Amino acid sequence: MKNFSKLLYLVPFGILAACGLGNDSAGNTTEIENAIAIRVFNEGTPAANVRYQVLPSWYVADTAETSSVNYTYQGTTDTNGWVHIDRHENGSYIIKFTKGDSSIVLQYTLNNLNHEYTLDSASLEAVGAVKGLVDLPDSANYAWVAIQGTNEIVKTDSLGQFVIRKAP
Repeated sequence: MKNFSKLLYLVPFGILAACGLGNDSAGNTTEIENAIAIRVFNEGTPAANVRYQVLPSWYVADTAETSSVNYTYQGTTDTNGWVHIDRHENGSYIIKFTKGDSSIVLQYTLNNLNHEYTLDSASLEAVGAVKGLVDLPDSANYAWVAIQGTNEIVKTDSLGQFVIRKAP
């Protein structure tokens, strides 16, 4: 009887060991990989080789920055106008598509509840311009105006006027 009670203590360990043998999975948990898929069109047809650049949506261009920006992701669409980014980091992002004088900017978020973003109907549009006026304090000769989530930044004139050309 003494040996039988000792054997009962070992049974749970034997069951645990048997469940893990020859199985590379982590039990019944599923690892979900973040990914985005976006299809871009230009005048109704899939837009191949369209440049895309991704930055966090909180990003604001630095006035001292050179033209070289460390984009989170960048590349071009495939021959059918698709961009696929697998193993995407969590967060809120801005993706900018540009081809010639056409562009589009989209925002998306990936997190623990939303692992995928798919859009199959993004259309390039002609770029425009944004004009505005900043009310400068008496002590300022100019201000910087930026489009958050992009690398667009301009300096106002001494009256506070600005123009952002080729705005998506």
